[in-house]
This record gives sequence, C-alpha cells and structure tokens, in this order.
Amino acid sequence: MRILVLEDSKSRIRCFKRGLIGNNVQITSSPGSALRLLQTELFDRVYLDYDLYDADAYPLNTHVGTEVTQEVSTWLEENLEAEIVIHSLNASGALQMASDCAAGGCTKVSKISYLELPFYSP
Repeated sequence: MRILVLEDSKSRIRCFKRGLIGNNVQITSSPGSALRLLQTELFDRVYLDYDLYDADAYPLNTHVGTEVTQEVSTWLEENLEAEIVIHSLNASGALQMASDCAAGGCTKVSKISYLELPFYSP
C-alpha cells in the first residue's frame, strides 16, 4: 500500500514508521512538501494532521490543516479511491477537515484521535 503521512510531531512520526512497516510510506512534516507529493504521485491512503504549522506555505494561519484539505480535495478528483485518515486531538478541526474531504468527493474519509491509531504507543 502506498501511504503518505503528513505529521509534524517527531514522536508520532516514529509511531507511524513502526506501525506502517511493510508499506511504501512517505512521511513529511511540511504541508508544502505533502502537496508537491500529491501532485506527482498516487497514494492509497493519506494520513493528515490538523494542527500543523507551516509559516512559509501559509504565513497568515497557524492551523493549516483546512488549507491542506482543500488542496487534497482537488487531488481527490483524480484519486477517488484513496482513503483519507484525519488524525488529531482537535475534534472540531478534524470534523471540519473530514467535511471538506467529503465535499471534495472523497467517499473514504475518517477521523480519529492519534491516540486511537492502532499502532500508537507513547
């Protein structure tokens, strides 16, 4: 399975690396980098975090998850079979991201606290 993970926490990145062994995984902490990957590659699953900070890509916002989701929705127009997993402790932000993905045509979108990821271990 080809998987993209957008996550800026080093400890959570370690969890993703351990939990997704055996898959073709690309992990980035930069929303800009994730968007570039989405423009050039196909993924079966994309893990998105809401509470991201990227002053270079989005200088006026502190939470860029919604902006990333809007751009992911454009990518989904060509990749409708991709599964989007929104992982965050911010329930309202994750709910908004899930809604944006669904509005963009994604039929496989879920939201989960990163603490509930099956491979999460602190």
